[in-house]
Amino acid sequence: MGRPFLVFLDDSSTPFYACRACHTHLAKSDAVFSKAFQGRLGPAYLFDHVCNVEVGPSEERDLSTGLHVVADISARGAMPSSGGIRTFGG
Repeated sequence: MGRPFLVFLDDSSTPFYACRACHTHLAKSDAVFSKAFQGRLGPAYLFDHVCNVEVGPSEERDLSTGLHVVADISARGAMPSSGGIRTFGG
């Protein structure tokens, strides 16, 4: 399988989000589209763009904002699920 290729967000002028477990860079702070979601495990953010994630199968979930199609994600540097991602279209 080998070691995964990871993107390093090195723009020091923009803060970024990283995985709590493995510190893999996931998204720049300016990629946050909305913070108005509530997931299974607490607050959930909607990002415009993320990197270094593996996306699980999509499923419908009833969130506090209604029924959405989401998929669990995990950082490529870690195995457990990092959270969910809403999928658009389809």
